[in-house]
This record gives sequence, C-alpha cells and structure tokens, in this order.
Amino acid sequence: CAERKASPEETAAFRRHFGLGDEKIIGYVGRLHPGKRIETAIEALAKVRKQAGNVRLLIVGGFNSSQEEVAYKKELEQLATELGVADFVTFTGYLSHGQIPCAISTFLVGILPSESESFGLFLAEAWAQGVPTVTSDVSGCREITVASGGGLLFPVCDHNGLAAQLLKLLADTVLAQKYGLAGQAWVKDNCNSVL
Repeated sequence: CAERKASPEETAAFRRHFGLGDEKIIGYVGRLHPGKRIETAIEALAKVRKQAGNVRLLIVGGFNSSQEEVAYKKELEQLATELGVADFVTFTGYLSHGQIPCAISTFLVGILPSESESFGLFLAEAWAQGVPTVTSDVSGCREITVASGGGLLFPVCDHNGLAAQLLKLLADTVLAQKYGLAGQAWVKDNCNSVL
C-alpha cells in the first residue's frame, strides 16, 4: 500500500478525466456490497453539502458486476436521487491497481463506512497518500485508526456521526493534514510493499 504516491500531474489528469473540477472530494474505495454501508456515506453527503457546499462523493469500486452488486448500485443511485445529491455522487467503476493512488490523491478525506472489517486496507492506502480518513468504529478499523492516528471514527450506520466528522476535517485543513501525515508515517513504518 505504500509502494507509490501519485504525482500532482497524475492527480490533475484524474480530476480532468472524471470532471471533478475544483470540488472538494470525499471518497470511498472498495467493493459495492451492502455490508460496506455506502448508503451511510450518501446520507452524510446530503448533510455535509448543506454546510460545506461544493463537496462530491467519489465511489471507486465495482469489480464483478454480479447481480447483487448491480442491484446495490441501483439502490445507492436511487437514494442519491431521493436526497437530491445524485449530481454530486460519482461512481467510477473498476479502476486498475495503478489508478488507485491517483483516485485517492484527489480525496480531501477517505471514508470507510463498513459494518465490519478485519483490517480496512483502504485506510492504509489513503494514509499512504497522506489522506486522513473517517471510518466506522468496528474492530479492525478502530485498531489501526487508533494506532496510526490517521483519522476519526463514527458509530456504524450513523450518517449524522459521519457527517459531523467529515465537517470537522473539511473545516480545519490543519487538523486534516495532521491526521493524514500521522497515517502516512504509520504506513511507512508498518506496511511493506509486496510486489
């Protein structure tokens, strides 16, 4: 997860490719699966946009196009429409391993709203890019978040709690940078590249 940092040119190219402009990006990377509780992120986005304005949710993932994955994506799109944020949620679909650092480097905050995780690899990937995270308070995520100091926790499925933590980091860039750098240092000390 610490093997490479995206260059500013790669990040700019990624932003252009997905039409992200100058929007503040909060992002998720992972499977499209109900257990990931991505709906919590969409519900939080609706609240965050009311206070922080120009914010977009980037959902990076979708690997197998199974019936379950397709149905879940439709549910998420419907929820975004119902909450009036459909224009501010971008599903990138599958990205190659090499594109993930570019995607993450666009995030101001990485989010992992899962109902359970044994480790939370995305957290380490975000920290490798110096991006702070907000994750649900479940065993694996709690353990590495506390150990690294790379981000904040919120109660599982609590979109109000997620929104509050996101607003805290979006409003205080110094605090966000502090978490991102702490996470990055932890990754350098604890994660080895396996190629």
